[in-house]
Formats: sequence, C-alpha cells, structure tokens
Amino acid sequence: MTDAKTLFLAIAAPFCFGMGFTLAKPAVAHFPPLMLVLCAYIFIAVATFTTVRRPFQTPWYHALLITSFGVTLQGALVFQGVKGLESTTANLLLQTQVPAAVALGWLVL
Repeated sequence: MTDAKTLFLAIAAPFCFGMGFTLAKPAVAHFPPLMLVLCAYIFIAVATFTTVRRPFQTPWYHALLITSFGVTLQGALVFQGVKGLESTTANLLLQTQVPAAVALGWLVL
C-alpha cells in the first residue's frame, strides 16, 4: 500500500508544474521570457544547494553544458510560447512533448 507522503509527492509534482504555467502567463506580460528562465534557475539552484547534502556526481562543466543548451533553450522557447497563448492552451500543448520525446527516442536510440 502506498503511504501518504508518496501519494502527496506524486500529486504535487504535476500540480506545481501546471501552476507554474498558470503563474507564468501574467509574468511574461511584464518580464522578458529569458529573465523568467533565469529566475526559475536561481530558485532551483538555491533550493538544491540548501537541501542536497552530498557532493554532485556529475562534473560541473557537463552540468553547465547541459543546462546552457538543453534546458535554457527549452525554457526560453516555452516561456516565449506562453507569452502568445492562454495558459491552459500552453499547458495542453506542452503535454505533447511526452509522446514526441518517446517517438524521437525510439527513432534515435
């Protein structure tokens, strides 16, 4: 049987993800999308450095390379898209990346 903490974490992740786009819509009306990506990564970095107690296994230059090209570019494009769409439409469209990633992974790998 699943305990309450595991169930809460399973529900909290998609809830926070969906709320992020709902809150991002008014934010992109006032701030540039790249600035919002920067703010999101600063928040994630602070949360990571204050909660992680063991050293990272990934070398720093690999982590910087991955975040510079993969995550930052995707985040900037997502926030730019949210700027031109309603938040509900952006949330639904973003869900298409799961089947697209599966199909691309199957083709490439």
